[in-house]
Amino acid sequence: MADLKISALNSLAGADLVAADVVAVVDDSASETKKLTVSDLIANGTTLISDATIPSAKILFSAGAIDTAQLAASAVETAKINNSAVTAAKLADNSSVTLVSTLPGSGDFIGQIALDTDDNSIVVWNGSAWLSPVASGSINVVNGSTTGEVNIVATKSGSTVTISATLDDTSAAAQFLAGPTGAGGTVGYRAIIGTDLPTATTSAKGGVIVNGNGLVMSGDTLTIDNSVTAETSENHLVQYDANGLITSGRAIAAGDIPLATSSVTGAVKPGSGLEVTGAGAINHSNTVTGATAAKVTFDAQGHVTASEALAATDIPDLDAAKITTGTLPTARLANDAVTADKLGDKSTTTIAEATPAGGDFIGQGHLNSISGDFLIWDGNVWQPIGISVGEIVLAGTYNASTNKMATVTSEGTALSFVVGSALPAASASNKGYYVVVSTAGTGTSPAPTVALNPPDFLLSTGTAYTEIDVSSTVIAQQASNVAFTAAGNISATNVQSAIEELDSEKVRSASPTFTGTVALGEDAVITFEGATDNAFETTLTVVDPTADRTVSLPNVTGTLISSGDTGSVTSAMIADGAIVNADINASAEIAVSKLANGTARQLLQTDAAGSGVEFTSNIDVPGTLDVTGAATLDSTLGVTGLISADGKVKFPAGSASAPSFYSGTDTNTGLYFSAADEVSITTGGTQRVVVDSSGRLLVGTTSGTYNIESASSNALKLVNGSTYDLRFVDQNSLTNIYSYGSQDLSINTRYSNNIRFKTNDGERMRIDSSGRVLIGTTTAGAFTNRRLSIATSSGTTALELRSATDGDSRIVFTDSTSSSDTGAYKGQIAYDQTSDYMSFNTNGNNERLRIDSSGNVGIGTSSPSAPLHVSQNAAQIALFQRPSGSSNVTVKSSASTTLKLDGTDSILAFVNAGGATPSYTIGRDNTDNTLRISQNSSAPGTNDLVTINSSGNVGIGTTSPSRILHVNSGATNEVARFESSDTEVTVEFKDPTGTASLKCRNDYRFNNSSGELIRIDSSGNVGIGESNPAFELDVASSDTTTVNITAGTTDISRLFFSDTTVGRGYLIYDHSSDSMSFATAGSERARIDSSGRMLLGTTTEGDSGADDLTIANSGGCGITIRSGTTSYGALYFSDATSGSGEYDGYLQYNQSSRELAIGTASATRMLIDSSGRVLVGTSSASVNSRAIFQGRSDNAAVNTDIHFQRGQTNPASGSVLGRFIFADNASSPAAYIQADADGTWGSSDYPGRLVFSTTADGTSNPTERLRITSTGAWAIEGASNYGTSGQVLTSNGNDSPTWQDASGGGASTDLGAVGTYAFCHNASNKGSAGATRSGSELKFTDAAGTYRSGDSSPSGTWRRMGYQEEDGATDIDGAATLWVRIS
Repeated sequence: MADLKISALNSLAGADLVAADVVAVVDDSASETKKLTVSDLIANGTTLISDATIPSAKILFSAGAIDTAQLAASAVETAKINNSAVTAAKLADNSSVTLVSTLPGSGDFIGQIALDTDDNSIVVWNGSAWLSPVASGSINVVNGSTTGEVNIVATKSGSTVTISATLDDTSAAAQFLAGPTGAGGTVGYRAIIGTDLPTATTSAKGGVIVNGNGLVMSGDTLTIDNSVTAETSENHLVQYDANGLITSGRAIAAGDIPLATSSVTGAVKPGSGLEVTGAGAINHSNTVTGATAAKVTFDAQGHVTASEALAATDIPDLDAAKITTGTLPTARLANDAVTADKLGDKSTTTIAEATPAGGDFIGQGHLNSISGDFLIWDGNVWQPIGISVGEIVLAGTYNASTNKMATVTSEGTALSFVVGSALPAASASNKGYYVVVSTAGTGTSPAPTVALNPPDFLLSTGTAYTEIDVSSTVIAQQASNVAFTAAGNISATNVQSAIEELDSEKVRSASPTFTGTVALGEDAVITFEGATDNAFETTLTVVDPTADRTVSLPNVTGTLISSGDTGSVTSAMIADGAIVNADINASAEIAVSKLANGTARQLLQTDAAGSGVEFTSNIDVPGTLDVTGAATLDSTLGVTGLISADGKVKFPAGSASAPSFYSGTDTNTGLYFSAADEVSITTGGTQRVVVDSSGRLLVGTTSGTYNIESASSNALKLVNGSTYDLRFVDQNSLTNIYSYGSQDLSINTRYSNNIRFKTNDGERMRIDSSGRVLIGTTTAGAFTNRRLSIATSSGTTALELRSATDGDSRIVFTDSTSSSDTGAYKGQIAYDQTSDYMSFNTNGNNERLRIDSSGNVGIGTSSPSAPLHVSQNAAQIALFQRPSGSSNVTVKSSASTTLKLDGTDSILAFVNAGGATPSYTIGRDNTDNTLRISQNSSAPGTNDLVTINSSGNVGIGTTSPSRILHVNSGATNEVARFESSDTEVTVEFKDPTGTASLKCRNDYRFNNSSGELIRIDSSGNVGIGESNPAFELDVASSDTTTVNITAGTTDISRLFFSDTTVGRGYLIYDHSSDSMSFATAGSERARIDSSGRMLLGTTTEGDSGADDLTIANSGGCGITIRSGTTSYGALYFSDATSGSGEYDGYLQYNQSSRELAIGTASATRMLIDSSGRVLVGTSSASVNSRAIFQGRSDNAAVNTDIHFQRGQTNPASGSVLGRFIFADNASSPAAYIQADADGTWGSSDYPGRLVFSTTADGTSNPTERLRITSTGAWAIEGASNYGTSGQVLTSNGNDSPTWQDASGGGASTDLGAVGTYAFCHNASNKGSAGATRSGSELKFTDAAGTYRSGDSSPSGTWRRMGYQEEDGATDIDGAATLWVRIS
């Protein structure tokens, strides 16, 4: 507004005058009018008043207006002090009475009183000396007395009285000086009585009263009042009375000792399995004879109660997977243990094109598939039995247990032999056909009704089947006594001669030696079987020669190389100079390592196009390398000089770690081609500089927008002498950034240009042509004098002033006359970093307002003690004024606003206009320090609506709140209502860590700052972490979900599942035992104990080492693993490691194939297929589909064994080692093969025997039929029936084999019924194999070839089966032949 004259100004009432009001003052020195605040005028104006210029009449002093400091020294005289004006409060210490420890030489004034604190004496200064006052009636003279027993002498010196006393000698002993015993008398000596002594205490001596309590006086002697019988024996337990005196003693009884617990030491008593002897020793209560036994019985305490040797039934079936090394000795096999099912193909009889040199065991059969010869190994040679192709024909295999054909050959099919059908009857059409027994059993007609075992033959004679018992051992015969069938080039008819002739006709099967020429005929080949007898052989053939050829083997040890061999030719096989140029293929490459050092290493080869030559290794050219055409290097080019090329030089692209160009040995620093049309520089294997396809120079980055870009913190340095200059020039202007020498850095732009600063391709700041700094904006706005503009299009705009931690940041306001260097400024806003406060100054260095580190605002004070602290020396320090037209005056703060009412009972009343009684009051009740909100009451305590007590509890409807919020609705059942016109009502709960809320929208939702936590929907379902609960309690989480139930350390936590009965099911955790229980139907079903062991149906763990899972049931007990019909269920065994060995062992059932697999080392070791067959080491019954057990070893060098091992060291002779048992589902076996110990065992001494037993028809227990001892002896039908010298083993048809006297001596001349085998010597009438003869035509021999004496005409008709030879036998008129009785 326009300036006004003083007379035109509004008047200012004195009450409205404040310190900050401004007055105008003419400054004569500056010839200008200036402003001055009232406070400064008052504070500084008094200095302008001359001394003694204000008369006293002009000064008005109000009560208490003169300060002590305004009085001059000694200004108040005695006359100025009113009588009685000096009260005790006005007296200073030591002013009326002086307290001293040593009297001074003189007093301060006459009448001064002094108190000597050493002896509490009082003296008064009389002006010359200190006098001791004597009170009226005080003692001035003290007289002593020397009569009587006590002599007293008193002397006085000044104020001191000295009293000396002496005693007369006593006239008798045990007396002391005492007062009279009566009412009067004098002090005298007398005897000490009890009442003279003080009562003794725990810390002072004195008299005591003997009043019992374990003590008694006996005359003048104090004794213990106690009587107890003395004991000479040691008593461990005594009884004492209240005085601690022993009244009795005895030995400790069992009831005297507390029982021990798991945490307290005490007595223990023997429980189950323990007993205490008469001597007090604790022993096991069981009694058993000491022994070492493999089989023991023990009770629940682990006591052995009985022992015995292991029986065969105690040994579980041997798992083939347990047999890993070694072989099973004969002694380990039980008699009859190896059945036909256990025998693999070619195990008892081998079939091959060539007969092996020897057999694997005596009695092994062999069928030569080429010649058709059938042989039996007798331990020395193969004995032929005369079966040859064409004489008898194989029809198939026969199952003796079912009397059905197991397999049928094509020849058998032609004669009505059918698989699964009964054996057809013998007839003329199938005469000479035979079947091989594949499954043991008793033959059923038309087969012989005898025990048949694989690989026995049943040969049709046209009228009946004859058993050829090849499963029994055939007795060896002398070769000279056995006929030989001449064939081929062999003309001899006895074995001995045939063997001699064979030496020059055929190759011996065992290590032959050729002394002459071996000539192979037309189309002859040499076939090598190799190390494995299988379907693969190596055949040596020759190309049909057109002339005589000679192949010579070199005189060296080595391997012959064929044209099909690769990789076996070594340099040692190639003679020097043997390879010429013509031997090298045009496309062949010789590795550099094959060349000698020198120029030969500079290997050349044609390039990929075939038109040039390229180097394939390092190039070392001592002279000049002149390449006319193109040269390509695939490796390193080392240059010590210059490379000069008239044309192009091509190099590989390289990489940052291996650049194309480098120097010396620094192979990771240089130049390379990082991309198409791009060159890069690398140092230390890291790309540093890129010149891209657009010509941009990029430093520290691989992509950019500008011609030069750098990603380094030290991007660019330009040096030109003493000038650093970066220029930006176009044809019209020049902009440069420069610094000359030590001058400041200058940014210069010509013409009316702006300087712009950009980041992230956006302008952040500019200096316009007028020098204005614009941040976040490109225009300075309407106010042209603005030199700094800061703006933002959105969000917050901030200006940061950053100083040291011990400095301050300031915004200073000056004018043209001010200088910031001298601190002369008009105003400022400052922030002190040391004390963390902000101050506001005006009129120079005058602080007007301060905000301290706590946020307190001080006006007129630099130490605000409240959120708003105003300190002014003025009548009015704050004004809250309602403007005209406004309805409210508001005191508002974004944090807390304090309106302080100071008084005993402070009340804020709300009164209607014209009303007398407040409608509402807010007041503090000083009696109980509560804040109350009342209605229609002038003071709190009446008609209270809300009460806040001293504990901060808020009461609504109650004046005694017992909680933070205590609401009492009285008789109204609706205590509180939260109502909103919105569809959702929210109640928030907030603490310093965050906000939580309860939201209601036809449901209840509990939230915190992270979102919804709990929801109770309209159906009553509760969801925790689930906004759509589908169940009564639905807990969900995107991460781990935890439900915590907490109880005391010795209590239990429960989760019950109930219907009409509480706790039908429950989950209980016992914190005292750290175990968890699971129950159904109100009873515990499972438990997990503190060790993590699972117990199902029991509360007692299983055997130690196998107690992680214990399942019990009073009835049957089992585990079911149910999976899909095409999936599998598995039980895995893991060592808790990771990788391929994590699940090393497993038990797995495949629902699709219905197979059970057992695996170890992550591989299947045993498989039980859907037919019940047990397959070990294989997954299919490929060898014999009918075998119920089949084993296979994947290692060709390891046998497939079944190992029986008795759990006993050195078992006694006769101990069973193992047994093969054959039975159906009945309890008794039909047959078994058993292995026993046969003698005394020791180190490397394990004699054993095999026992073969079968069960006769009509019986249930097997009987021993055959025994093979450790010496190889055979016993028939009994453990000792070994026969006698000269006897032979013969068959009696349907009867068991017997030993028969072949040398006469009363033996029957009838050699047995049909099916009996015997050897016959008859040179003239032997016939050929298969010939039949009457017994009268035959002569039979014993095992030694000796004629059988007596009648040599046995009954029946006999068929020749073959011959048996024995090396070294004596020729007895021809060869012995094997015959079988057929009728």
